[in-house]
Amino acid sequence: MRRSFDVGLPNIMNTPMLWKLVGAFINVTLLSRGAHLVLRRWIGDPFKRAYIVLILVAVLDFAGIWAMYRNIVTSFYITLFYYVPLLVMWFLKDILDASRTKGRASRGAE
Repeated sequence: MRRSFDVGLPNIMNTPMLWKLVGAFINVTLLSRGAHLVLRRWIGDPFKRAYIVLILVAVLDFAGIWAMYRNIVTSFYITLFYYVPLLVMWFLKDILDASRTKGRASRGAE
């Protein structure tokens, strides 16, 4: 049965994949922002903190995916293509913020 809004286009929307991307975004956002706020107390250098958050969240995400699927190849695939691009986005934001803070401090010292 054909609906009135159906124009015969192929179904190119992969809904489960979209939900995986939404879940990955929420996971990476919560972990990276939480780790950034918690580590701010102990690690004063924002560049060092950004690298540590990057590595910490990547390892936690990989471990969580491996615990869920128990397959190393699937874990690498999902981590690399779902989590790492989002993690790199937050990493670049942290590096940009650290660079701005360092620039302001150097301009203020002059």
